[in-house]
Amino acid sequence: MGRSLDAWLSWNATYHRINYIVPMQRKMMDTDYGNLESPEGQNKLEKAHQATNGNRKRTEAIIMALVSLAANMFGIIFYGGVLATLNSLVIVFLLITALGGFLFSRHAQVYEHLHKDD
Repeated sequence: MGRSLDAWLSWNATYHRINYIVPMQRKMMDTDYGNLESPEGQNKLEKAHQATNGNRKRTEAIIMALVSLAANMFGIIFYGGVLATLNSLVIVFLLITALGGFLFSRHAQVYEHLHKDD
């Protein structure tokens, strides 16, 4: 089931990315030549190409991130409901361990950033 859903999602993300390419190409054909050759026009054109070039990049990544966000929100609501039925000491223990893990991870990231040149 998961592989089918991933394939369907990937196909739909690619489909939407391609739907952005067509208007971009039409705009390139309709605009004045000076707009395409100016440095600002070249910069905009490069950004448009980067946003629509390749799978799992920019445009498709936004779609995948939104799906992931929706799945995570569902998980938070579901697990929040499960946690609400548990003993309050278990909830406190879970919060303390989650906070400890977050603080340790944050400390490790700061240490890595400060010592990346070493």
